[in-house]
This record gives sequence, structure tokens and C-alpha cells, in this order.
Amino acid sequence: MPTRRSFILVALAVALATAASAAPPGKVLVLKPQSDSLGEPEKAAALTHLRGTLAKYPGTTLVDTPKTDLLDDMMELECTDVDEDCFVRIGKKYGADQVVYTELASAGDGVAVKLRLVDVVAKTTLKSHDGTAKVKSDISPALADALAAAFGALPVDKPPKKPPEKPKDDKFPVDFSSSPAGASVLLNGVKIGVVPLSVRLKPGKYKATVSLEGHETITDREVVVTAAGPNMASFDLAPIAKVPELPKEQPGDPDELAASGSPFYKTWWFWTAIGVAVVGTTVGLAVGLSGDDEAPASGVFQFGFGNPDIDPAVRGVQR
Repeated sequence: MPTRRSFILVALAVALATAASAAPPGKVLVLKPQSDSLGEPEKAAALTHLRGTLAKYPGTTLVDTPKTDLLDDMMELECTDVDEDCFVRIGKKYGADQVVYTELASAGDGVAVKLRLVDVVAKTTLKSHDGTAKVKSDISPALADALAAAFGALPVDKPPKKPPEKPKDDKFPVDFSSSPAGASVLLNGVKIGVVPLSVRLKPGKYKATVSLEGHETITDREVVVTAAGPNMASFDLAPIAKVPELPKEQPGDPDELAASGSPFYKTWWFWTAIGVAVVGTTVGLAVGLSGDDEAPASGVFQFGFGNPDIDPAVRGVQR
């Protein structure tokens, strides 16, 4: 029967193996992929993929890949073979903690991928991985598998949190206008403003009342709002016709006074007629009495210079 102690030892061994299978964070130098069967474009694409993937690992800093050929560095550092000791020397030259070396070779319709990860400080190979790309046109999956074997699974980025959805706006714009402008608008009895204006309303039918001083008011005009739009409501306000002022009546017109019901004895023409009648009567009496030479004083006061009642000389001539 396995004991508790044996379980702990097994778990510890697994943890150590897992830790050893992944490279610790640090400065990583990715050398140019080497191949005798692939061209420069394929090797350059592989290098770009390796560096781009490694840049996504937390705590990993990429050292610039040397522009010189690997053979030139080996000759400078007196490397006799492409081995662990040579990669340690190259890593120290460029200040790296780990060195990634990759070989690519044709394998039928695909490509054989061999990756080696060397720890410069510990002077040991941390991981070696062999894989195969099914097609030459795309070796990125095989390279990704090799890096995952050397550095561990690439951390999965958490999807960004979606912003909270805004509540759906079930209202739609409605533009109100009037001719002339400046009219007040009531919608279903509630004032919404002075035109021109734009408001947002739910689809449906509304009753609009539009008023402007000096113009006829429009009442209960139906306004229909739809989701399709555009929604517009225009109102033509007719001006209120002014009643012309009648000229003021001249006082004293008999017909007008009679029509107005005023008493006749309060009118000017009544008293004018009375005055004319008195004067006419007086003149008639004077003329009738003046024909009698010996007529005594009439006792009625006569007017005129030829009146014998007031001028004896005249009366003497008449005799």
C-alpha cells in the first residue's frame, strides 16, 4: 500500500520535473534558424514567429538576434561544434540568460523542426524538442509546440470585459417646425418647447396643439412617430384677420341721432330750426306794419335803420 510519504515524494518529483521543463524568465537570445533545405524567406519567417511568440511570455526579455551568421560567431569564439558549450559562449557574448537554437529540414511535404533551449548560467540544456510541420507553407504550429515544450504553455489572455450594454433606446427623433417660427407646441397637453425643436418620442400617435400670438391656433393635429423615420411635423399658422375700425360718428346728424335713440330736443338741428322760425316771424311783422304812414308805434321792436319806430326823420320822409 502506498504511504502518505510516497504520495508527497511523487508530487514533489512531478513539481520538480514540471519546473525543469520550463525555462525561467530572463533574457532570451533567439538565434537565426539553420536549414540546408529551406530558403532565406522561410527561415526569416520562422525567426519572426519565434520572437513574436516568446515576447508574449511574462518576464521574458528578448535579446537582439545577431545579424552575423552563426558560423562567424563560432569561429570567433573558437567553437569546434554546434553543442551546448558553444551556445553558452554565444549567450555570454550577447548578454543572454537562455539561448534558443532551431534547425529546419524538409521532411516529405512538411518540415522537421528541432528546437534546443540552453541555460547560459547553468551551462546546461533545459529542453530539446523535435516536431514536424505538415506543410512547408505554414510551420508556425510546429514552432509554437516547440516553444510550449521549452517554456511552458503560453498564458491565455483573458478576453477583455465587455462594457455593460446600454439599455436599448426605444425612442426616435422627431423634428417640429412652424411657419412662422417661434410657436409653442403642446403634445398630448404637455408643453414640449418652442419650434424649431427636436425631441425623442416612442413610436405611436400624438395630438399636437400649436399656438403663436397673432395667429390662429392649431389644435389636436395628429403626429405619427415610427421607428423607420424620418419623423417630421410642420405647421403653417395663419394670421388672425384684423377688424377695421369704423370712423367716429359726427354728433348732430338727425338720421344718426334718430337711429341712436337720442331725444329730438337735445339735437342741434331742433334748436336751429326754432331760431330760424323766430327770426322769420319777426321780419314778417316788421314788413307788414311799415306800410301804414300813420300807424302808431307797433309796440314791437323793429330792426333796421329804416324803422320809423326808432328814426323820426325816416318817418317824416315817409309822410
